[in-house]
Amino acid sequence: QRMSDRNKTNKAKQEMNHICGRKSFQAIFFEQRDTSTGKEPNLQKLWELTHMKNGHWVNDASAELHDKVKEYIAEQIQEIEEDTDLDPVVNAAFVKVVGETSSYCRGQGLGVNSTSKRSMNKIQEKLQAQQKEAEEERRKRESVECQLKEVKIKFEEERK
Repeated sequence: QRMSDRNKTNKAKQEMNHICGRKSFQAIFFEQRDTSTGKEPNLQKLWELTHMKNGHWVNDASAELHDKVKEYIAEQIQEIEEDTDLDPVVNAAFVKVVGETSSYCRGQGLGVNSTSKRSMNKIQEKLQAQQKEAEEERRKRESVECQLKEVKIKFEEERK
């Protein structure tokens, strides 16, 4: 009886409920992955899958957290090139907004370890390197386009 009372008390403290039942978040990740590429959904998509039922949020706290993550992602996306894969950005934004402790990522269930600061820094460095590379490629493309325009103009002048 004492354990039952304790469980009821703990359940009442929960702010955000999910709709997974006994199924783990990892199992949902696995089920929702793209079968051809093996790519799993990002954390924001997982949040939607586990906290929405029939297109409606299970509770206001889940919807509020989702909106906060969306706002943060919108800020981050403005700084990124168009062709960049957004999943790492979305995942980093989700962890930033939701928070993490050393061995547990909130919103992802037990068994998911948070990304260490060192590996997070490596990911950030890779992302920045990719952004620089994309910027350089864009500049090269613009340069080639300008040269092409000049050649077209010269060609048309010679034809006349």
